[in-house]
Amino acid sequence: MKTMAIPYLHYHFTTLLFTSLCITVFGTKLDGIQLPTVDDAHGITSLNTSNKVFKLPNVETIIPHSNDADSYDKVRKLYEKLLSPNRYNPKIRPVYGQNKAVMITLELYMFDMISIDDVNQRMISDCYISMDWKDELITWNKTEFGIHLLTANTQDIWTPELITHNARDKVESKNVIQPKLLHNGNVYWGQNFVLTTACNLDMDKYPFDIQTCSITIISVAYISSHLNFVLGNDAINMSLFNKNYGWDILHTKAQVKYLQSNQTVTAEFAITMQRRPKFILINDIFPMLSLSFLNCFVFLVPMESGEKIGFGISVLLAVAVFISNTSTRLPSSALGLPAVTKYLGYLLISCIGSVFVTIVDVQLYYYIQKHSIKENILSASSPAKPTSHQNNGKHKTKSDDINDDDNDDKIPAPMFSNMKMTGRCTFVSLLGMISKYTGIVSFCCIFGLWCYATVWFFMYVAT
Repeated sequence: MKTMAIPYLHYHFTTLLFTSLCITVFGTKLDGIQLPTVDDAHGITSLNTSNKVFKLPNVETIIPHSNDADSYDKVRKLYEKLLSPNRYNPKIRPVYGQNKAVMITLELYMFDMISIDDVNQRMISDCYISMDWKDELITWNKTEFGIHLLTANTQDIWTPELITHNARDKVESKNVIQPKLLHNGNVYWGQNFVLTTACNLDMDKYPFDIQTCSITIISVAYISSHLNFVLGNDAINMSLFNKNYGWDILHTKAQVKYLQSNQTVTAEFAITMQRRPKFILINDIFPMLSLSFLNCFVFLVPMESGEKIGFGISVLLAVAVFISNTSTRLPSSALGLPAVTKYLGYLLISCIGSVFVTIVDVQLYYYIQKHSIKENILSASSPAKPTSHQNNGKHKTKSDDINDDDNDDKIPAPMFSNMKMTGRCTFVSLLGMISKYTGIVSFCCIFGLWCYATVWFFMYVAT
């Protein structure tokens, strides 16, 4: 291990020495690598990213340019001079004229959009808010002390008291960042936090919906004439944003608003995004479409199979399970019913109606079968009526005709039964005709309504 470590350290020492020489000779750019550059006018370091500039406080050492042994004493004396209790009070706004407003420059960086909670209507995001302002009481001569930058605690200097107006939960700060003080009085401060904010979601066109969520920062301790906001950018800085696979970011916007007759100032950072519907379509919508389409064919199942009602109930239960799973992803407090809820409600009603019509159809079928068998038995057991006026092969006499006329006033029992059987036969035949066409008519109606509802839903949500 020791023999391996010596060449390794020697290699890194040589690399660092070579890099230093190249920077000295060729300037700030080395082989296409963009190095941080220092803006002496503002005392800040600009780090170029893809298409934005992420501004950081100047990370210039607080050690003086000279190698004086008393550099620590200079820093200590500077702290005592600037932040002594007799001179500086962190509870008072840092302007000599207290009738002037402290101008806070705000810029919001969004690193990650962790989740969009549809049910609870909130957005969870990982953000960094950059703030800078002018502290007139903290200035010094950098030539005298040889110091450009100091770091202070938030308890030692004045900092703005800002809150997130639409926060749902307690703001979770990820990093405690100390303010940076520059010699010209500029103070740079930022906070990195995981923020949960309320977001009023319009679920009408779910899952093809476009949503706009915002982060609203408000000053509650000071009125707008004492503290005001200036935006460092007219949009949210997304240069360091991690791509979200559930949403597409369309655009962002930042603006300053005034409330309560211009007494309260707020900074609103809005982000507009579009949902990616592929996952929901594959896992929820398309399976339900297939089941509801299959439900139309319950009327084409033969009666003799004995599975007609069972088939319809199975499809009904499957659709009910999918509707239950989908409803858990939708907010219960949404204004109005989303189009997908209306569509799924129709599918459920159509399945219930199909089962009801199938039960009636099956009942008619077995009623006809039962009475057809009875009619066949009655027709086989009833005697045949004579078709000629003959009596034992002899011609009737006049007295026989008179006796027949007397018996005409009485209806024989077999003839009365035949009349009842004939009426029942007509009724059963009518039911048979109805049963024959019920399945075809019901299939056409349910299939036509299914096509209409499906076309309406996709045309409505996709436009």
